[in-house]
Amino acid sequence: MTDGQATAKATSVASNNGNNKPVMDASCRSCVRLVREILQNPTSRPRQVLEAFAGGMQQQQHKQEEQHPSFSLKPIDEGVQVDLRVPDEPWSLLKRWNRIAPPPQEETSRSGGLTFPAPVLATSSSLSNTTTPIRYTTETIRIECRPCEETGPEQGARALIMGPNPLSIIACTNRLAVHDRAEMSEVLVHELVHAYDVRRLRLDFSDCESTAYSEVRAAREAECYTGSKWAPTLLQEFCVKQRAIAATNNVFPTWGRKCVRSVFADAYKDPRPFSQDDLRQYVLRSNDSIPEGNNHSSNHQRQYYQAVGGSDK
Repeated sequence: MTDGQATAKATSVASNNGNNKPVMDASCRSCVRLVREILQNPTSRPRQVLEAFAGGMQQQQHKQEEQHPSFSLKPIDEGVQVDLRVPDEPWSLLKRWNRIAPPPQEETSRSGGLTFPAPVLATSSSLSNTTTPIRYTTETIRIECRPCEETGPEQGARALIMGPNPLSIIACTNRLAVHDRAEMSEVLVHELVHAYDVRRLRLDFSDCESTAYSEVRAAREAECYTGSKWAPTLLQEFCVKQRAIAATNNVFPTWGRKCVRSVFADAYKDPRPFSQDDLRQYVLRSNDSIPEGNNHSSNHQRQYYQAVGGSDK
């Protein structure tokens, strides 16, 4: 959404308040409280994404990092502000996607959302000189709760990402069950993966294939996440593909399916922001938090069947 566009507000101004301080409604307060609880829980999936975003669990355990926390959570009226201390490392562009879709101005887009530089898809970080000290920079992400519009890019969305400055994740309180921890966690993971792709991979969301690349990765980590190596791979791939096609079609209705097909194989196996060490530790840590007797694998399989729909023809 452009800066000039009006957005729905999660707050109303109290007439008896002399300084006109905004007052949130009950659903927004519940949403804000739940977001804070989830992000403060060290075993939650959104928290794991933030840790990986900030450099990975291995970095968290490094003695040097004990004096410089990799991220901090700051309460704000509408939600949470996340300040991440991330490596300031350049990304080398090893490949540009062959454009199969017309430039954004030739496509009838319902987005109007993020505006970024020319399409760039970084597929690998440049090799760093181990003798050179790592430089760090601070990335800020605002996670806010408010009602979303019924028209335009917010139409039908449970959550969305806006930016680039500040980069914001909006949780739509008029479409989310604000007391449902599982749904809120899923939405936060999905949008945090997008935030990573915008900030660290420098993906251009006005480009169809870059959007598709990010939607594949976000669906894999959120709606279609298994948490178990025993999950049915083909079923997960089907879930991810259908979710990514639906999401990309919202922005590129003519080319969305083709863009997802063109990037799916590479995007699906791209583990970033996680490393293999991160993934192993996250699974162990998450399994420790599952109550005894919980049929975790079966629950995820049922969620897959509920999530997928249609066919990729």
